Amino acid sequence: MGFVKEGTTVVVGIIIREDHEKILTEIGFPFPPKVGDSLLPSASLGPVSKVNAEGTYIIHKDRPKEIAYRTVEWTWEQWAGPYDTETQSRLVDVPYKRYPRTRVLPYSAEFTVYERGNSLVLAAPPIEYVPKNEDKLKHTLNLFLEIFGECTNREEV
Repeated sequence: MGFVKEGTTVVVGIIIREDHEKILTEIGFPFPPKVGDSLLPSASLGPVSKVNAEGTYIIHKDRPKEIAYRTVEWTWEQWAGPYDTETQSRLVDVPYKRYPRTRVLPYSAEFTVYERGNSLVLAAPPIEYVPKNEDKLKHTLNLFLEIFGECTNREEV
C-alpha cells in the first residue's frame, strides 16, 4: 500500500455521528453506544462482512475435481395398506464432483467503541503494517467502507 509506511501501526475507524444511529443499531450496537462496547459485525451485511465472520474458500481450478458429499433430506409417501400412505423421510449423502478447496479462516475484525476528546469513536484493533498483514488491513478498510461507506485514519480516530 503506497499510503502507509512499513512498520506503522494503523487503526481504522470512524467518529460516531448522529447519522450513524441506523447503521450502528443494524450491526448490533445500542444507540448511543457506550465506551467499551465491542462486537463482531453480522455476516448478513454484505460480502466483506460475511468473509469477516465466516471466512471463505480458495477454489483450486488447476487441480482435478474431487468427490464431495452434500446431505439432503429425501421425503416420499410409503404405502401403508389399502387407501392409506405414510410420509417417510431420511437424510442421504449425495456425491458430486467439485474442485478442491482450501479453507481461509475468518478475519474476525471486531469493532470497539472508544472515547477520544468529546467524541465517541468506533475502531477495529490496531494492525501493524507489514507485508504479511496487508490483506488484513485491506479487509478491515473494506469492512468499514461496506458498512459505513467511510473510514478514517489514526490521527482522526
